[in-house]
Amino acid sequence: KQLYVLLALHTGLHPSEAIQLKANHFSFKGDIWTVTVSGNDTQRKTQERGRIVPLVFERERIKALVEGDGLTELSKKTADNVGQQMRVVLQKVDTTASAYTLRHTLKHNLDAASVSPFIQREIGGWIKQDMHLSQHMAEYGTLGSDSKERLIPREAALTAALAHLMQNGA
Repeated sequence: KQLYVLLALHTGLHPSEAIQLKANHFSFKGDIWTVTVSGNDTQRKTQERGRIVPLVFERERIKALVEGDGLTELSKKTADNVGQQMRVVLQKVDTTASAYTLRHTLKHNLDAASVSPFIQREIGGWIKQDMHLSQHMAEYGTLGSDSKERLIPREAALTAALAHLMQNGA
């Protein structure tokens, strides 16, 4: 549950994306640690859902959960089961919350940090209609999305968007 919440804060991932995560979708090397959500080896709703997202909040905890049994626990469940478990946990804080609430929270945090729609799309995997972009602009720069030059702005955007969570040095 903790791994799902931490990853959803970064990526806005859906339960169906979470249960498909594997250890090779994570990179804990170099300055920028990443997770690949809805990569080429997964089933995904749309092409736009595939994304490489930097990990900036609770990185060491995410690494420990991935290297432990966090992914095994997720992969044993159905998407509906993960969604229901998140609903139970989140409703302790907000009775209307669901797993999808975390996706909306990411979007809200990115908007509040004035992150551009292009960077938001790369982080959250939103489709062009959701972001009010033309087809051409939505596809701009999709090649090389894993290059350091492309990851640095995403990392900065997430650091700004999640700054309120990192105030205690997390």
